[in-house]
Amino acid sequence: MAVLLLSPVDFAVPLVDHRLPARLSLALAQGMIEDHRSAVNGLAAMSGWEMNWAPDWTRVDVADPVTGNSASLEFEPERGRFIRIQGRLSPPSV
Repeated sequence: MAVLLLSPVDFAVPLVDHRLPARLSLALAQGMIEDHRSAVNGLAAMSGWEMNWAPDWTRVDVADPVTGNSASLEFEPERGRFIRIQGRLSPPSV
């Protein structure tokens, strides 16, 4: 419901760039989001990123068509908590 209420607000679309590791880690570490995989999946879908999930849902590769950057995000197999991010994450060109 909250997402529907915020839909008319013009937020900046998140990018896969050099800021993603810190921002994603901070957001998921707050403890308010229990299902990290679903949160990342929703963020990627909303942002227009290409996604490729591993069959066991422990890793997703995302690619941002806007920045050209890509990253792999890894999750715990048991609880699905975010573990790490790695990839080519340059700042967006102006």
